Amino acid sequence: MSEPATSEFIQEASDDNFDELVLINSSKGPVLVNYWSKKVGPCIRQYPVLEKLANEFGGRFLLVNLNTDEHRSLAKDYGVTSLPTMKLFQKGVVVETLHGYQDEGDMKRVMVRYMPRASDKALTGAVKLYQQGETEDALVMLAEATMEDPQNIRLPLTMARLLVTEGRPNEAMNLLASMPLEQRDDIEVKALRGQIGFVLVVGDEPSPDEWQANIEEDNNDCNSRYQMAALHALNDEYGRAMQGFYDILQINREFNDGAARQAMITLFSILGDEHELVVEYRAKLQKMSH
Repeated sequence: MSEPATSEFIQEASDDNFDELVLINSSKGPVLVNYWSKKVGPCIRQYPVLEKLANEFGGRFLLVNLNTDEHRSLAKDYGVTSLPTMKLFQKGVVVETLHGYQDEGDMKRVMVRYMPRASDKALTGAVKLYQQGETEDALVMLAEATMEDPQNIRLPLTMARLLVTEGRPNEAMNLLASMPLEQRDDIEVKALRGQIGFVLVVGDEPSPDEWQANIEEDNNDCNSRYQMAALHALNDEYGRAMQGFYDILQINREFNDGAARQAMITLFSILGDEHELVVEYRAKLQKMSH
């Protein structure tokens, strides 16, 4: 392959058409941008996989190829530093980034998550019921829709989030644990499971003053440090949370079967590989392991 083909489902991006082709079109449906170069072997292997899926899905997503040799600034604008890189856009923003060669199965699993499905009508209806205060009816609708369309991962994810909001984190965790294995490995499911874990650690009545007092009395009180870091994570204070978990590792790597390291990995999933905190603390973990 010297140049990717174009078709109804596959287009070529340029400086002139990127906004319309990608940002505007992504308000109508998913747009997958394939950043590639003819000089990079894995890009040449990747394209046939993407072309096959674009044609197989028949327009349920638009594949846009962007030649980084010709349009370096477009790649730089979105932080593309290695190839192949694929970014999935919805409603004008990047919702998924994939680095390196992806086989057909992995690509299909990612794309299916963002494809419109008939059961999305039930999802919309359930959210509307919940907003009207009909919590149990909303949860029942989501449960029934999940049984009818178990492949729509958005249904159990939404149901789990509503359960957490309603103060029922154990039910939410059980729901995620009951999902099919391939869905349990989904990055969003793992991230939500981690967030619920933080909820369970903090409990119904957080005691930050008590935890801080415990730490001041005993600097090696990893349990209080863990609860405090979990609370920071729930409050979106990710820097303080990351440092809190890292401090525990410096005191006792084996605390609670490596819970602090696992918590940091959960935060990595929540924030994404390109977040500055992830880059910083992943490097610290790697240094610690040597």
